[in-house]
Amino acid sequence: MGRASIAERISALDTPDERDDVEAIWHSVRPLLILARIVLVLLIILVGEMFDDTYIKGFTVGIWALIVGIPLFVLMSLGLLFGDRFNIDEEEENTL
Repeated sequence: MGRASIAERISALDTPDERDDVEAIWHSVRPLLILARIVLVLLIILVGEMFDDTYIKGFTVGIWALIVGIPLFVLMSLGLLFGDRFNIDEEEENTL
């Protein structure tokens, strides 16, 4: 199956969007969560390198960045997974 032609793409813009509010919100929030995960990883690396010699309660700031950053990354990933599953389940219910 080939790509849609330009005329088909333009005519598809005229059709109304069939998504409900929850799907529209999820499609808006999902890219922000993905971008936040990328920024989080970069910040963990940046903080770990910049504050390698500063200690807080016996650990370097880089270690604290890992202690806080890794669970945040996992929580964001789980949020994305559960959000995608919830969205897929709603789409299946709507097609039945």
